[in-house]
Amino acid sequence: GATAAPVIGWEFTGFATGQTYDTATKTGNVSFDTSAAFNNGKTADAGNYTYTYNGNLSFKNYHFTTDTTGHGTGTITVNKAVLNLNTGAPADYTYGAMEAPKISKNFTGFAYGETETTASQTGNASFDTSAAFSNGKTANAGDYAYTYNGDLNFKNYNFTTDTTDHGKGTITVHPAELNIFELNTSAPTDYTYGATEAPVIGWGFTGFAAGDNYDSATKTGSVSFDTSDAFSGGKTADAGDYRYSYNGNLSFANYHFTSNTDGHGTGTITVHKAPLTLTANSVNMTYGQAE
Repeated sequence: GATAAPVIGWEFTGFATGQTYDTATKTGNVSFDTSAAFNNGKTADAGNYTYTYNGNLSFKNYHFTTDTTGHGTGTITVNKAVLNLNTGAPADYTYGAMEAPKISKNFTGFAYGETETTASQTGNASFDTSAAFSNGKTANAGDYAYTYNGDLNFKNYNFTTDTTDHGKGTITVHPAELNIFELNTSAPTDYTYGATEAPVIGWGFTGFAAGDNYDSATKTGSVSFDTSDAFSGGKTADAGDYRYSYNGNLSFANYHFTSNTDGHGTGTITVHKAPLTLTANSVNMTYGQAE
């Protein structure tokens, strides 16, 4: 990626009678052919290249050789340039995903207008995400490390893969979404004034992932509902409609759920009027008899 030819360092030793390069009588100049390593405004590919002396310097009182290594000829090493590998995990990876998380990547630092597509390369970039997804399912909700495990090799570039967001990083497995719901999203249909127990709210969960169900999913706490508006102090409220609400402490390791919308944690309990039976007594009387 250099933009100028390499500069060959040089000096002369062995001057006599106190002379130096500057004071010695001479004509011409020192120069070197470095075109094998730099030509047409750009470097050759990374590797080793020979330079040679091509100057016309002539001392009046000295001669020198230019055809041995380190004395007129030598090697120019074109080192690989350094790229930055930038990586990132998906922001929305959720428990129950059916595929491994895809790590995004891009390289910066290419020279001479090259890109990841056009630069000479072999192999591929890949990442080990098995901590977050293995055997066809995600790990539990939480944070997991990914690392670079590819074999990508650029002809003219190096890159590092062992720093955060540059080859390694963190995958967050987010909890899946669930809704809590009552018995077919309704309270009991036959709750009647005079009942001796609080109404029982039907509930269940939908949306489990990775083959989980309510019994197998990791959880703490329990589901419960506040029905005190409809039943309190051992008796029902007057006939009418009353609200119930979720007041449990259930917590799933890999799911979260809302409990504050109708049919999903809240709803209406109808206290129906109790039926009465009107019974009239039979009376015997005689025709023409006064009351």
